[in-house]
Amino acid sequence: MLDGSLGRNPSPHETTANNLIEGNHEQVVAFLDNLTYGDTSTSELKAMQTEWRMKAEEMQQRRSPRR
Repeated sequence: MLDGSLGRNPSPHETTANNLIEGNHEQVVAFLDNLTYGDTSTSELKAMQTEWRMKAEEMQQRRSPRR
């Protein structure tokens, strides 16, 4: 398709990765995590994943409305 939709009508909130990999958000994140941080990853790379997850959680908490 020339319109960039890869044969479907993506929702405005979907990312390019969701469309390219053809999965929902959770599937895409799991795929990319496994690709990057799989069983053959170094301990240094796995430590970077832990650090990134903590930063992502902090960002999510700041974005969430206070209750």
